[in-house]
Amino acid sequence: GEGKTNLYFAGGDKALNVTKDRLTGFINALAEAGLPFSAAKVYTGEFNEETGKKFAGKMLKLKIKPDAVVA
Repeated sequence: GEGKTNLYFAGGDKALNVTKDRLTGFINALAEAGLPFSAAKVYTGEFNEETGKKFAGKMLKLKIKPDAVVA
């Protein structure tokens, strides 16, 4: 079948090294797959349930839903 191409990233505070490292890995994986990176598909915030619900709500409102979310 066809691979997934509409990928999003959800992570913690962008000042945290763990978030920086994960985002860098996400961007590198997109490049290796020949997929473009879009900052509009990156959601960062606190590592808690409230932020997760907020991200999920935003994604559910998108006209074109993500194929996958890397979190």
